[in-house]
Amino acid sequence: VEWGFLDKVIDYASFDAWVTWHLYKELQEQLTKRSLPPAFGHLMGLDPGSYSLWDYFLMLEMPTLDVFYAMERAGMELDLPYLVSLQGPMMERMEGIKRQFARLSGKGDFNPASTPQLQWLFFDKLGAEPLKHTGGGESGNRKPSTDVETLKQFAVRDDAIGHAAKLGLEYRGYHKLKGTYIDGLLKRVSPDGRIRTSLNSHVARTGRGSSSDPNLQNIPARTEDGRMIRRAFIAAPGKILGCCDQEQLEPRITAGLSQEPNMCDAIINGLDFHSNTAALMFGIPYDEIVAGKKAENQAMIDKRFKAKTIGLGLLYGEGLYKLAKQLKCDRDDAKDLSIRYWEAYPNVKRFQEECVQFAYDHEYITTLLGRRRNLKAINADDHRFRSEAERQAG
Repeated sequence: VEWGFLDKVIDYASFDAWVTWHLYKELQEQLTKRSLPPAFGHLMGLDPGSYSLWDYFLMLEMPTLDVFYAMERAGMELDLPYLVSLQGPMMERMEGIKRQFARLSGKGDFNPASTPQLQWLFFDKLGAEPLKHTGGGESGNRKPSTDVETLKQFAVRDDAIGHAAKLGLEYRGYHKLKGTYIDGLLKRVSPDGRIRTSLNSHVARTGRGSSSDPNLQNIPARTEDGRMIRRAFIAAPGKILGCCDQEQLEPRITAGLSQEPNMCDAIINGLDFHSNTAALMFGIPYDEIVAGKKAENQAMIDKRFKAKTIGLGLLYGEGLYKLAKQLKCDRDDAKDLSIRYWEAYPNVKRFQEECVQFAYDHEYITTLLGRRRNLKAINADDHRFRSEAERQAG
């Protein structure tokens, strides 16, 4: 190797280290200047005093990175023979759906994964009315959409269009399971039979941990087919797999931050939170909601579901349109449920409004421990950016 090349490599590496050092000092100075709320010391079990974001970084972020590093190095054990055994049955299901599409379309080579072919089938052959369009722009080449939302709306029909939509949704589900999870995971397996992901503490702006390359945090669990994929993750010999869940985490944090008495009383008294919310919203005794749920009384189950859905939706800043879709009702009903929720928990509404106002004044919002999320867009001229920032702040 010529010395001239090595000389350039050494210069580059030296400059890289020099820039990193100065960046570290600059960021350390900025974080040290930003103080944390008194709650940080209290919740961390520290002596009273003043703490900065630099303390937050050293006490929370860095230890988390050590854990992530150890998890990445260890990887996850996979039952490879079991995962391979899923490929054949999944392909058979997909081929069966393709044969049904062939009969519907009259084309033996019909491909359910092809958007143009789906557009031809639904809107040319079957005569469906487009619900929305994609594309456009200056060319004006707009096409009727066949996305998941459209197919779900078609699927409620009791005709050939509804049948084709159900088949399309089913095929997409299997295609996703096989391509992303079965084939995708098998391609990522290391020689030792384990799969390794990148665990990130800095990608999600909210500060939550995330997984990438591959993403092991979105392995499906709501359907039986999805749970089949999850069963491929096993414990290594001599180890066990544990499952931990933070029960009703969002309402509990909201209760503490807003000091909403109706929320706090429910948590302190060990009540089922969403049943209590339903009781407050609909004026029905709490015991009646709980008893109805245990007896599988559909009316009471529906009320609890509405209370849970509207509550979590409003806490995450969802609008009436999205809430109405989740609840399968119109916007007026969703609005009525929203009003009932805020009447049940008025302090939560006040707290969210205070958070939004704080963001307008400071262009950031903080967690209870003081981690900041910058929201400069909240004062943007474009109302779309402002609305999104308001949602994030509240």
